[in-house]
Amino acid sequence: MATATRKAPCCICGKEKGGVRCEGCSRIFCINDFTNHRQELNQQLDEVTVTRDLSQQILINKKAEPQNNLWIEQINEWETKSINIIKEAAEQARQIIFKHSTTLYTQIEDKLNKLTDQLRQAQQENEFFETDINLWREELAELKNELTQPSTVRIQHGSKPLVTNIIIDTLDQSNYRSESNNSNNIPCEICKKEIIWCDYDDHTKACAERRQNKSRGYAEMLLLTGPTLTQSARHPLQTDLFH
Repeated sequence: MATATRKAPCCICGKEKGGVRCEGCSRIFCINDFTNHRQELNQQLDEVTVTRDLSQQILINKKAEPQNNLWIEQINEWETKSINIIKEAAEQARQIIFKHSTTLYTQIEDKLNKLTDQLRQAQQENEFFETDINLWREELAELKNELTQPSTVRIQHGSKPLVTNIIIDTLDQSNYRSESNNSNNIPCEICKKEIIWCDYDDHTKACAERRQNKSRGYAEMLLLTGPTLTQSARHPLQTDLFH
């Protein structure tokens, strides 16, 4: 007597009812569980659609207000800090000049007062000669030169800038995939097959469930993580405030 061919068990209920293989995850379902599986997929699609709509709204908001984003905020913060550093340095320099000028003007005032006394005395006593007049002229010329063109102050620029340059790293999104990976596929951590990156999570989950059903024991706890997408292209844009 011929024996009936055993049917593949349903991956959900385990009963050998026969059924349908999902083309996406390659699992076998009975009719009822496959219907539930499709409903779950439809729900996931709805969630993806909602996420897409939210992303679209974020994009619209970003385009409407290009000044309101994290990058611009960081640049504005750098600008504010840089300006404050420069203002503080300028104020310190002004205070040095104010203090020096006060001392210089006091010294010139003392010299001018002494010269005034000499001129007053010479007029009162009527005792002065050409040499005295020439000397007084030289002293007045020196005092005037110190007032209009002081030689006791030199303003120089330091060898190091007060503010560091700002560098912007950008990545051409259209070239990202070819730069981050030589192909569109990445290896599955379980079966080692090359999988299209966008299907990676679903595939690894299916592999884990197949391994669980095959062992018919305790399910192995697998931590499956997709590759981290990194951005590493560099395109510097420098802004120099000081040289």
